[in-house]
Amino acid sequence: MSRMTQAMSTGFKVLAGSDVPAYTLEYLTPTKNKKIGDYETIVINYIEIGRDKKCAVHFDEDTPTVSRKHSAIEKKKEEIIIKNLSQTNPTLVNGRPVNNQWYLNNGDEIQFSIEGPKMRFNVSATGTAKMTGKQKMTLLVQQAVKPYKTYLISLLLLLVTSSSVLGYYLYRTLGDNETLKGNLADSQVMRQQLKSTLEQQTVMAKFMEDSLNQEREKLTRELKSQKAKNAALKDSIKSLASAENLINNDHIYYIEANKVTIKMSDGEDVEFDEKLWIGTGFLVDNNKFVTARHVITPWRFDISNEFYLALNILEQSGEKIIIDFSVKAPSGNTFSFTNLDFKLNEQRDISDSRQYEEESYEVKIANDMNTDWAVLRVESINSDYKSNASLSKNLKQLSEVIIFGYSYGIGGGYNTSPLASKSQVGKDGLENGLIHLTNRGFGSGNSGGPAFSYNNSTKSYEIIGIVSAGVGAEIGILVPIANVVVD
Repeated sequence: MSRMTQAMSTGFKVLAGSDVPAYTLEYLTPTKNKKIGDYETIVINYIEIGRDKKCAVHFDEDTPTVSRKHSAIEKKKEEIIIKNLSQTNPTLVNGRPVNNQWYLNNGDEIQFSIEGPKMRFNVSATGTAKMTGKQKMTLLVQQAVKPYKTYLISLLLLLVTSSSVLGYYLYRTLGDNETLKGNLADSQVMRQQLKSTLEQQTVMAKFMEDSLNQEREKLTRELKSQKAKNAALKDSIKSLASAENLINNDHIYYIEANKVTIKMSDGEDVEFDEKLWIGTGFLVDNNKFVTARHVITPWRFDISNEFYLALNILEQSGEKIIIDFSVKAPSGNTFSFTNLDFKLNEQRDISDSRQYEEESYEVKIANDMNTDWAVLRVESINSDYKSNASLSKNLKQLSEVIIFGYSYGIGGGYNTSPLASKSQVGKDGLENGLIHLTNRGFGSGNSGGPAFSYNNSTKSYEIIGIVSAGVGAEIGILVPIANVVVD
């Protein structure tokens, strides 16, 4: 049964008076709008948890370790499962990270990122039977995930309309049917029922009107917020103008994975021919083309994605995985390659096992972000970018870093021109061998892009790092260019 069908089915049962099982999520950590002991009562089969305002359980911006869509909880028959939706922040149950999903038990403690807020999962002793009609409707509308919320509101409107038609039909029947006139007692009971139905319809109509007004106000606030963000982006672009003029972006490439070929041991080839994922790469001195390793072999870094997990399992089973990539730069230069063309450092990757379709399989996982680089030689194209390995290991706190890349694919494809952003070094030197930035201005799609810093000795911008990852909304992680090794 689809989630939409489940949402509709649950809505019918709850509004019809059935005792639908419920559970609660109790706040163990105080937040901006919640204190310890507050709780959420959940009746919908599928909810999402995060800082996105569309999530049924919504955390505010005072919890930066919580992702926009961090986790989901889903009822499956008698079981309740929690899933990790975030690609950057973990979900923990009783202190243990959830790799893909986990079955919840009464009293389990859920945490959103290490040192993040905590909630307790409790199976409610009572269901929905003793709730008032307004409580039921409020929970259904608040907890439904779009587009299921639209269907649930439609369901409520349908019930209002059908009740009105039924009441009118019964009224006319009583007026026309002369055989019922003698039964005054029954008529009085029926009139009382109709009056009660009318009162319920009035309450429901008021509730729907309030809900629609709240949605309208929310959309107005979001529009104002987006306008403010657009204005801030324009100011940021203006402030970067001088740096963009000094840094030629002709050799910053939009990377697109176009095809996966799995060469099976039985001689059969399995192909997926479509746009799969994107990233950024760049040419630097000595004809080196550099990007992040997780752009080239993402299945070693993210096995919460079922497709990547399947590729990892196949690779560890001895099958050959070949990815065809194409790249394009603002200069018009284009070329192609496969993952097998790159020099990578996989020596620190660790073996582990994961469940896939109820079977346990061996996988290999990149355990050290210092190895998140990939490099190949491109003899036919020269670049005037200079890299500085020494500077990449000795940056000072608050030093300015300029980053180029194709965030979320913007600027890629036919209009190839990367976006520029500005960040600052968070602390002197390296921590765990990596460069940590604050005021992060890049996102998905920027992976593998170059980071420039100004060298006062040469009076020029030089490459000091490769975009690797983001932590929360503010922190950025760079792999120092000193880590890249070319034979």
